[in-house]
Amino acid sequence: MSVLSDLCPVASTGSFRPEDPALPYALLGPNDRKVLAELGESKKVVGIVVRAKNVFFEDVRGLAEGKPENAALVAVVPRTCLRIEENEKVFDWIIYYDNSGCVYRELKTTNHVSYPELHKLGQELVELIPKEKIQLIHTEERTITELCRIRERHGLQAYPKDVDGMCRKELLAKIAQNSEIPVAKTVFLEFTQIHDTTQLLNKVKLEIGAFPMFAKPNRMSGSAGIAKITTIEQLEKWIVERSTDEVPVDYVIQEFVEGKHFGVTVLLLPDGTSEVLFVYHLLGSTAQETILKGKPLVVAGLNPAAAFNGKFPNLDKFSQKVVNAFQPVFPQILFIQGFQLTPGADQYVLNELNYRPNGDRSMTVSYHSCGISLYTALILAHLDPHYQPKTYPGWKPQTATLIAYPFRRGVLRSHNDESLRENVRSNCMVEWCQKPGVHMTNPLHISDMLVKILLYSKTERDRDADVEWICSEWNPDVV
Repeated sequence: MSVLSDLCPVASTGSFRPEDPALPYALLGPNDRKVLAELGESKKVVGIVVRAKNVFFEDVRGLAEGKPENAALVAVVPRTCLRIEENEKVFDWIIYYDNSGCVYRELKTTNHVSYPELHKLGQELVELIPKEKIQLIHTEERTITELCRIRERHGLQAYPKDVDGMCRKELLAKIAQNSEIPVAKTVFLEFTQIHDTTQLLNKVKLEIGAFPMFAKPNRMSGSAGIAKITTIEQLEKWIVERSTDEVPVDYVIQEFVEGKHFGVTVLLLPDGTSEVLFVYHLLGSTAQETILKGKPLVVAGLNPAAAFNGKFPNLDKFSQKVVNAFQPVFPQILFIQGFQLTPGADQYVLNELNYRPNGDRSMTVSYHSCGISLYTALILAHLDPHYQPKTYPGWKPQTATLIAYPFRRGVLRSHNDESLRENVRSNCMVEWCQKPGVHMTNPLHISDMLVKILLYSKTERDRDADVEWICSEWNPDVV
């Protein structure tokens, strides 16, 4: 269990777990089918929450207390999922599926992600539970496309066409421009259709022109496949390389935007309204610099009211304008990422959208900043048509900051975190994601983290001093 997981006790049990690999395995066994049929008959709504990550839902505080009596809750998780027994008890049933055939890390588009077992599940669900009672809930980027296909096949809510504008970067730019939302200049490069590299090069030179530029896969997340391009020679070389990729995918190239990176977590409520739950900003490096240069990613959480009345004025209005422009299907979480051009000013540029909860980095500091579990809010918004988010009883706001170091090519010689605690004022928790002796490559994805440091600080001044010391004086022991 992660040392950064702040777990809460909850209540009820799940399905059998096939520990022995020699045991025969089917997605839904007799017990699964019996329980799901009973839940479908006795409950008004059945939430089916799908997990791709190999760790159970880390934070579901408040879910047991908020779950309606007429609702059932089923988790669908990988067979290899790391158990968190206290959190498993919140669910009425747990279904385990085989994700061994799914390839994600090496891909450059989520269109190519496939979960065959989840397609089996979709067919079986509609046979056992009345369709109008099913809420099929995705929680991660890698499953959005597949679950939207499953929903469309079986007449459930949220189809691929409903999420394209948020997942495809070229469509995102068009919608933003049409709605007068500032967005970086964006050029769409269809490597799957066009192979004339001179034509593509001239298109980028004409529509963007100035360097540096950023290249991104058109439908991907986690900074996978990105490149920073600083000269015309690099641009030409990059275009030629992408046009000869064994499996070509479409990309966008965008102008480089200077500014403070921020994120806004918006809960899309079942009544058609929305509420900002959480705001974060990066101190120093961007996610792209973390991937490309190995710099630590520093994530600082903010309570929404403090953000709107302080560092990020009118960010709530900007966020609502984004929601209105993209018209996402409710309920769900819309995760908005952008840049603030001038510190303390309401000058915002939209960067990316994610139709799901935050990733692990900002999720780590979210509860400490807003008092609400994002997974709990997401699930209850699907189960309760009248749900309104509330802070967890006993929550006290904390200045919580995550410093995450990515993989670095070489060997991790030791866990050298003793000096951290000796030199920082904040309460410091450290989670090593790799063991000493492991050989690492450079990161492919923003989730490729070597060590995570969580600071609980008394003041922002203490936090800033500790962050400055760590980022300038400390590094993981990699040789």
